[in-house]
Amino acid sequence: MPEHKKQQERLQEILNFTSAIVDKKREEMKRRSGDNISENSDFGIKKEVHGHHTVTSVLSSILYELSKHEDVQEKLFEEISSIIENDKCISTKDINAMEYMECVVKEGLRLYSPATYIERKLDYDVEVDGSIIPKGTNINIFIFQLHRSEQVYKNALKFDPDRFSAANMDGRDPMAFIPFSFGIRNCIGWKFAMIQIKCLLAKIIYNYRMQPLSQHFELQLYSDVFLKSKSGFPVNLLRR
Repeated sequence: MPEHKKQQERLQEILNFTSAIVDKKREEMKRRSGDNISENSDFGIKKEVHGHHTVTSVLSSILYELSKHEDVQEKLFEEISSIIENDKCISTKDINAMEYMECVVKEGLRLYSPATYIERKLDYDVEVDGSIIPKGTNINIFIFQLHRSEQVYKNALKFDPDRFSAANMDGRDPMAFIPFSFGIRNCIGWKFAMIQIKCLLAKIIYNYRMQPLSQHFELQLYSDVFLKSKSGFPVNLLRR
């Protein structure tokens, strides 16, 4: 069976499984609130479960950054090639051994987090800069702004995977990095997404070298539920 057909069949199995989860979650919400379940709530369930398309966006943005940072790309390639003998079968053990890969993926998620914001309802009063936000208030947490804040990250717009080395993460507030949200309502598929991104990235970097398509290209980012680029993430791929 051709490899692409196998991939499509496996993808369909995943989509069928996640659709079943959405249906089950919708029924649970209906039982708790009667039939008073809003379209936004239904959309929220789908956004939480169906993360497949966001993986391609994150992967594209990481490849784009690697094309501009040859030193990072080569360091990642050296790690990958020291762990795997070929790209035919990459095990979970292999992925877990790639420490620099973890840093690269997290830095990509920091700069290009697919979900630009999350909405939450306060369970208790919260004081911010001397003002009280009362219990029951719906608030938006802008992940995109948080991840690019100079108050949180020095040279925040620079692609620097070393930010996520063990030494540099020591003492950092865990709320400073929330690409999958946080707490009991975080993304239920975040572990699968991380494995998927790492496996794909390992296969690509093992076989190809990234180069920028243009030295003068500028991203035009916008949010349409998820973070997107009007101009895409163009790169040149050269066979190693």
